[in-house]
Amino acid sequence: EGYNKNYPKPDREYVLIQSQFFPDPDDHKAMLENRGWTNALINGKIFHYDPVHDPNAKLALQSKPGELVRIFFVNANINLPVAFHPIAGIWERVYPNGNPKNVLYGMATYNVAVSEASTFDIVSPADRPTNNAIVDHSMNAALRGAITVLMNTPDADPKMGKGDNILPR
Repeated sequence: EGYNKNYPKPDREYVLIQSQFFPDPDDHKAMLENRGWTNALINGKIFHYDPVHDPNAKLALQSKPGELVRIFFVNANINLPVAFHPIAGIWERVYPNGNPKNVLYGMATYNVAVSEASTFDIVSPADRPTNNAIVDHSMNAALRGAITVLMNTPDADPKMGKGDNILPR
């Protein structure tokens, strides 16, 4: 299956794609100069998986306490790198460019360049429910929509983060 000691099989997997929202898609000059963007999108929506900042958010990422969650992250921004960070957590492993042969351990924040992707593993404490806000720690992006919540609860939906549910919609 391709798993080994340095690239263990996760309990759940999610795909997150971050991008900038420019309300005027025909203003190419604004895009090149990085002006006029109003929001950061996660999988195409502002605060997509964030019931804290968007009370209408119907989805959050889910896992059970102690599970290994793997996040495949793509920075689809036009101009901005992403400082990918799990608030109240540490990336157990980071695989730069998604390559299991490239592994970093115990990272708080990892910078993902424009048009780059990386893979991230996180394990929540096994002894209690917790939540991790996963943010672009470039706060101008986080506060414009680049916040995702991973809810670690014993009653997590067993289908979330598996099969067709790695990109919740």
